[in-house]
Amino acid sequence: MKSKRLPLWLGAIGALLLVPGTLWVASSGGRLTDDDARVALQPLNRVHLDMIDQGPISVTLMIPNTIQWTKIRNVWGEPEFVISAVASDGQRTLSLATSVRAELVDGTGRVIPLRPGAPPYGYSGSAMDSLRFRAAPGNQLTLKLGRTTPSAVLTGDLIVVSDWFNTKDKLVGLSLDQGIESLVKLVSISGLLLVVSGACVFFVNRIWHHAVN
Repeated sequence: MKSKRLPLWLGAIGALLLVPGTLWVASSGGRLTDDDARVALQPLNRVHLDMIDQGPISVTLMIPNTIQWTKIRNVWGEPEFVISAVASDGQRTLSLATSVRAELVDGTGRVIPLRPGAPPYGYSGSAMDSLRFRAAPGNQLTLKLGRTTPSAVLTGDLIVVSDWFNTKDKLVGLSLDQGIESLVKLVSISGLLLVVSGACVFFVNRIWHHAVN
C-alpha cells in the first residue's frame, strides 16, 4: 500500500515545489537582469573634452527606445538624463558651467531646458556640477558644445547618461532578486527530481505488478 501511494506523494510534493519557479518565470517581465542594468547605466554618448578645444562641436543624441529600454522604463520608471564633464580618473565630475557651454535642441530646433543638478549615480561631485534634462523615448537631439573659458585646459570626457531616483536602491533590489532566483532554482530542481522519482516509482510498480500477475 505504501509503495502505491509513494508515487502520488512524490509527485504532489514535487509539483508544489515547482510552483515558486512557475510564478517566478511568469513575473520575469517585472524584473531586470544584470545586462539590463548595465545598459541602463552606460553613457548614451561620450565626447573627449579636448575636442572642444578645436572649436564648437555638435553631437547627435538619440534617446533609447528599444525593447530592452521599454522593459527598463516599465520597471524603473522614466529617467532623467545628465550631462557631466568627467575627470580623467572616471570617478568624479568637473564643474560643467565653468568649462563647457552646452545647448540642447530637438529636431524642430526647439531648445530643451537644461537645469543644473547633481552628478549621475556612480560619480562624485558637487550638487551643481552637471546639467539635467528630460526627453521622450526615440527623440533625436543635438547637443551643441563650446568653451566658456578658452584659457582653461580641458581633460577628461563629457558624457550623457541616464539617471533614476534612488538608483542605488534599485541595484540593491536587483541583487536581492538574484539571491531569490538562486533559491527558486534550487527548489524547482528539487521539485522536478521528486516528480521524476514519483514517475519512476509508478512505472516500476506497474512493471512489477504485471510481472507478478
